[in-house]
Parts: sequence; structure tokens; C-alpha cells
Amino acid sequence: MTGPEYPAAVPPTPPALPPVTPAPTGSSAEGTMAADAAKVQSMMGTMSGADTLLYGGAALLLILGEFIFGVLLSGGTITIVGVLAGEVLLFTWFLHPAKSPVMAFPVATAAAVVGALVVAIVIFEIGDFIEVLKNFGLLTSGGLIPLLYRLCRWAGAVLMALGLFAFMTPSKS
Repeated sequence: MTGPEYPAAVPPTPPALPPVTPAPTGSSAEGTMAADAAKVQSMMGTMSGADTLLYGGAALLLILGEFIFGVLLSGGTITIVGVLAGEVLLFTWFLHPAKSPVMAFPVATAAAVVGALVVAIVIFEIGDFIEVLKNFGLLTSGGLIPLLYRLCRWAGAVLMALGLFAFMTPSKS
């Protein structure tokens, strides 16, 4: 005799899942997507990729680099590069006559001024980068805040240079 025989354990049945409804098709889903795309387009306006790089780079350099890491957290002052980044924001705004209430500059003049400002910023930041390469201890000796300050400035200058390159390169279409 081997012992009493027990019936095999029956696993509990899982709860019933609700019926799967197919994703909506037709005009309602496509209309919602089109409406969302129109909202995003209206918020972005007529900003091209070059404008986005110019605005983003200048804002990164000015707001994060200069204001937050340079002035608020380090106790420094706004540098000439920060002033130039603010002017890039202003003159990039002048590139779009529909957005700009003041039409003191023709679009070609505003584009030339933006180009000159970005080149000046890039030259300043290349000089700063070379100084750090010569004395690498400058980058890490001050702690995290000066490191983030320089990284934001360098990244902003690179973004603005890419935006200027994209703006000045003729389209192939």
C-alpha cells in the first residue's frame, strides 16, 4: 500500500478578459491625429530645423549656461558670449516678418547679423575649448557647476553653428 490517493490539483481558472476592441479606423482617428498635428504646427509656427537649432543653441547657452550655471549658481556675471546669444535670439526672431512687430531690418540683413553673431560665439567658445585642452585641470578642478557651465556653452555654440550651416546651405529641392 502506497498511501491514499489524492485527486490531482486543478489550477484556478484565470478571470475572463474583456473583449478586445479594435483600434478605431476611418475618419475619427485620422481626424484626431490631423488635429493634433495642426496644433503642434501652429505652436511651432513656421520654424524650420535651422531656426530650431539657432533658438535652441542660443537658449541653452544663455539660459542654462549663463543665467543658471554662470550667474545664479556660480555668482558670476553675464559674459559677452551670453550677450551675443541674446542677440542671436532677437535677430533670429527678425528673420520672420510675420512674427516680428518691428520691421526695422530686412530679412537678408537679419540673416547676415545672425551669421556674424554665431561666428563670433563659435570663435570665443573654440578659444575656451583650446584653453581647457591646454590646462585640462581647469575643467574638473572647480567641481560640477563650472563643468556644466562650460558644457552648456559649448553645446549651445555647436547647435548654433549647425543651425547657421543649415540656414546658409541652399536646399536641393
